Amino acid sequence: MFSKRVKLFNYLVIAFFIGSLIKIFSIQIINGHIYKRQSQKQSYQLNKIQPDRGLIFSSDSIPLVSNQTKYQISLYKPNMTASDNDFIGLFSSLVDETDNALIQKFFSNQNQLWISLNTYLDQNQISHLKNFDGIVITPLQIRFYPESALAKDLTGFLSQNRHGLLTGYDGLEGYYNQRLTGRTGFIWQTKDAVGQSVFSQLNWSKPKIDGTSLHTSINKYIQFVVEEELSQGLVNYQAESISAVVMESLTGAIVAMSTKEASPSAVAKNRVITDLYEPGSIFKPITVSIALDSLSINKDFICQKCDQDRFIDGHQITNWDFQNHPDSNLKDIIKNSDNIGMSYVMDEIDFDIFLKYTSQLGLNQKTGIDLQGESKPKFDKNFWSALEIATASFGQGFAITNIQMLTAFNSIAANGQLFGPRVVSSFQDQDKTKTNPVKSKQVFSKTTTDYVKTLLKNNVDNSNLSKLNTTKLDVCGKTGTAQVAKDGQYGQDTNASFIAFFPCTNPLYTISVTVRYPKTSPWGDSTAAPIWFNIAKKIELNSQML
Repeated sequence: MFSKRVKLFNYLVIAFFIGSLIKIFSIQIINGHIYKRQSQKQSYQLNKIQPDRGLIFSSDSIPLVSNQTKYQISLYKPNMTASDNDFIGLFSSLVDETDNALIQKFFSNQNQLWISLNTYLDQNQISHLKNFDGIVITPLQIRFYPESALAKDLTGFLSQNRHGLLTGYDGLEGYYNQRLTGRTGFIWQTKDAVGQSVFSQLNWSKPKIDGTSLHTSINKYIQFVVEEELSQGLVNYQAESISAVVMESLTGAIVAMSTKEASPSAVAKNRVITDLYEPGSIFKPITVSIALDSLSINKDFICQKCDQDRFIDGHQITNWDFQNHPDSNLKDIIKNSDNIGMSYVMDEIDFDIFLKYTSQLGLNQKTGIDLQGESKPKFDKNFWSALEIATASFGQGFAITNIQMLTAFNSIAANGQLFGPRVVSSFQDQDKTKTNPVKSKQVFSKTTTDYVKTLLKNNVDNSNLSKLNTTKLDVCGKTGTAQVAKDGQYGQDTNASFIAFFPCTNPLYTISVTVRYPKTSPWGDSTAAPIWFNIAKKIELNSQML
């Protein structure tokens, strides 16, 4: 009997020993990584070091968007020692009405233990809050706009994404979000039994990299002038919205851009890059440039059939004033904004050549401007009818954006060079500055654009536009009035435009103004052009004072 007990005991010892080996093998080999991770969690802590978001500067290196440290306040009932009324009184003058109502609701609901307020406080406001138990103060880096809402269409904004992270949307904030954000740093520290860091131990860290700052071509004065004139234009012409953009003619740099909406409830968007529209007559100089540059016509072109309306596939082409202009030359066609004359100019252009030039001008693709939200044009078609080809000559039957139209028109100002539009002129990373290169290509010859400039100057100097040019600026431009198509039919609403550059020789700025659905007059020379000249005059006056 004793021998059997000894054997049983020996078997149990052996079994225990084998089981222990299996358990040790399981802990150290099979599941070693799990226990190692648990040990590290108890012995170490990983802290994130948030980078500073890059700033956005105007052309004179003044911040349009900077950072500011604010503090979010949260309340936790289980830790509170003061009375409910004390807390309500404490915050009554610190937060807005919405948060005060939120606090009242919080204390009236016994089941709610935690609340975060929406009002962010500054350093002085939180100084005496630290003495109260149950108040959690969280520092936050938020965007600060020294120039208030100036250039908001260009800068964009920050908002929480679906993961709760602050992310850039629209404009520069959206387009350059990754560069502006920078890279989060980390520090892997040993901690003691109460969770405090042990600095005597060897720790691992990865430094943060602050976001890239953007230096833009936005001119604060010109941007202010544009926004002011657009706001006044809404009142004067009872329009639904007005958009304008100012470009440096010989670089493609965007100096100012804005859209103003008449309705406060209108969805805020940068219509210069988002809205597609039929440009109308402001496109006519582009067609003439293509015809001349491709040698499809010469400078002596005469429209011998402009004495009557034209019919194509049963559709009638008329002029805006229903007047006909016999034997019109190119100056007459541009000055009179002659649709019939333009359709005959188009007849002389091989349509494949027309498509080749419009492709070089980028009318069948986005411009690539460094702003988030640019829309793709509706220009390419599988089939163009004879009527569509004719109406394309005067800017109908296709849809592009304001920025595309401005970029294409600016090639005339820039002696035939097409400059890619851009807002950021350089990037700054710590002590390093990198220039944002200018992208350009030659589309028209200088001989072509020199002649088209004479047509545009004649158009301004010998039309109703001359009455607006009270300071005798040297302006080359074209008005446009395009009916808005709805459900395949043209209605009474119009987009009225004026696009021009000045001076005609060695131009400084190319400016586009588009008035959407004006009520006082449908015509570009009565709505968009006055706004354009008001902007140009103030720019010229300011340059003289500098």
